Amino acid sequence: MIGGNNSFGKTICSICYEDLNPIIEDLQSISICGHVFHEICLQQWFEYCTNGKKKNCPVCKQACSEQNANRLYFQSVGDPNDTSLTKKPRDHEEDPRELRNEVKRLEGKVLQLTSTLEKQLKDLKEVNAELFTCKEELKIEATLKNEAVKQEAAIQQLLHLKSKELDRSTLECIRLKDGNMALDRELAALKLSYKELVTKCDTHGRREARSLRKLEKSKEKINKLKTRVQELETALERKEKDNENLRTLRAAKKNFELYQGSKEPKVDRRSYENQNKAPAATEVDLCIVTGSCNDLSRPRRKRKSKSKEKSIQNTAEDIITGGSQVQGSENKDGISGSRNSPVIILDDDTDLPLLDDVTQHQPSFRIRKETSAPVILAHPGFHLSYLDVKVLSFVVWMMMIYFNQMILFFFLVLTYCSAFTLLAEI
Repeated sequence: MIGGNNSFGKTICSICYEDLNPIIEDLQSISICGHVFHEICLQQWFEYCTNGKKKNCPVCKQACSEQNANRLYFQSVGDPNDTSLTKKPRDHEEDPRELRNEVKRLEGKVLQLTSTLEKQLKDLKEVNAELFTCKEELKIEATLKNEAVKQEAAIQQLLHLKSKELDRSTLECIRLKDGNMALDRELAALKLSYKELVTKCDTHGRREARSLRKLEKSKEKINKLKTRVQELETALERKEKDNENLRTLRAAKKNFELYQGSKEPKVDRRSYENQNKAPAATEVDLCIVTGSCNDLSRPRRKRKSKSKEKSIQNTAEDIITGGSQVQGSENKDGISGSRNSPVIILDDDTDLPLLDDVTQHQPSFRIRKETSAPVILAHPGFHLSYLDVKVLSFVVWMMMIYFNQMILFFFLVLTYCSAFTLLAEI
């Protein structure tokens, strides 16, 4: 208050703290709260608020905008010639004390405004710093938000891939379980088949052992048969030599018959029996023809008559009984029995010597003694032919084929056993 005569104080602007003179100054009022300010001060305040603060009323801090500021118009009804207003400067000029007080008041007001301005500037700096910090934080937050969005998108994509992979893994696990069940069934079947094969292998092994034993026995039999064949071949060679000797004897006999002339000795069965019964009878060592012919070089002739055949057989029996001692001596060489005595065959038209007395046959006995190879009397039950040798070789050949098949079967069984052993190990 300037003067003590005024009963009301002066109205001031809350921004600049100066008096409000509605007659000479432009005033504005905020329509929301009704506070009145200088138009210039209120515009500066709104400009200040646009730097970072919300626009509000400087007194009540209620939010407002430039559209809410309305200009006030006053209508004066006083006497324009009233000197109360014009006298005031004069009074001030006239009263230096009041002027000094006014100066002090203005200086205080200036100091207050200066401190307020400094404070507001400080607040402005702080607000600007805070605004800068907020902007930086906003940028950082925006960057982080973008990174978070990108990371979230990557996580979503990774999650989608993982879910697909999980689905594939689940399907693969199901497939593997099914495969494991099938493999278990197959393994059980293979174990059963393996047991059956082991049983079969044991059975085949026992059969193979029996076959091997049979093979050894058969080999022994084959060796024996080979030995027997060799013996028969040796005996055959000997008999061939004997046949040569007999042919020599036959030639000598013909010479003897020519020497005797036209006389043909006649002999019957009794004469031979009497000669065999005589104590001092000479052993007859002649070979008689019985059975099949071993001398293959000469063809067999037909018999002329049945009576002649009967007489020859009877004569042969008598001579064989007389030559039993000679046959016994020949059996000592290792050829005995019917199978060991090959037959020496003469022709049917060969005439047998008829023995009237011992002296008549001395030339034939001398010829027999001169022969180097011993003559073996033939046994009537033994027959050796080319067919027997072929049958024997055929039997040996069949046995060898059988043994080869058994050995091949044995190797096949071993191969199957090794294959199933490998399957069981797998």
